Amino acid sequence: FPVVHSSGVKGGLRSFIHANHETDEDAIFGKKDDEASSGKVIFTDAKLLLFPVRSSHDAFKWVTCPLVLKRLQRDVEMIGGSLTGGDVSVSGDGNGLAYSDKDNNREIVLEDFPIRLTCPTAELPGAASAMPDMVKKLVAGHITEGELEKRLVVVSDNLFTALVKYATQVIARNQLNED
Repeated sequence: FPVVHSSGVKGGLRSFIHANHETDEDAIFGKKDDEASSGKVIFTDAKLLLFPVRSSHDAFKWVTCPLVLKRLQRDVEMIGGSLTGGDVSVSGDGNGLAYSDKDNNREIVLEDFPIRLTCPTAELPGAASAMPDMVKKLVAGHITEGELEKRLVVVSDNLFTALVKYATQVIARNQLNED
């Protein structure tokens, strides 16, 4: 899955701080080339939670999968937090779960993959029905609840893998060394 590595985030932010602010960047980030000198900020990889995919219903859907949600829950628990949620399972046979009741039993096409939205996530058994609440907490301030309700779809791990691999625009940025 696409990922932004923590070293790139840290380096980019350090460069920005160095160029634009008068502050002790070594105190924040640690001394360069000194493994023993850690900074006050710890960076982790930016991992994919929701992936925008063209849809035959609406312009796009925010798509995720059980593997991504379980990884998120595990990562949050590793740092001592907790998210409400539970096991979410979606079959690999072209079915998906929609957050909204109005999408129940609707057939849609995500990119070039036809799927049937089998049941609203609000009707999932047990703790898994709280999964949209877990996602809502993380996207608050970026995506409104109404927008999330309209667009959230959970698909199988296999379909999600195909979508992030083949429904992604790749822009090559080559730079020539002047020497």
